[in-house]
Amino acid sequence: MEIVYSRQAVKYLKTLEKRLRMRVKNGIEGLPTRGDIQPLIGRKGEYRLRIGNLRVIYVQKGDTIYVTTVYPRGQIYKKS
Repeated sequence: MEIVYSRQAVKYLKTLEKRLRMRVKNGIEGLPTRGDIQPLIGRKGEYRLRIGNLRVIYVQKGDTIYVTTVYPRGQIYKKS
């Protein structure tokens, strides 16, 4: 399984403290079988992964997962 991060996702992950960044990275690496995963309503093919207060929006195409956005819960749905 290959994981591709968008520029925005990489930029936001760099702002997190190391411990939280590793927690998010481990959650993303567990996709698509582990974690609190929900399909996004009104957005075909997009899913969200909940990691504490953070939300990871991603799309899975074949064996590749494209992580498009990582933001705190209150901001994620306004920006995406």
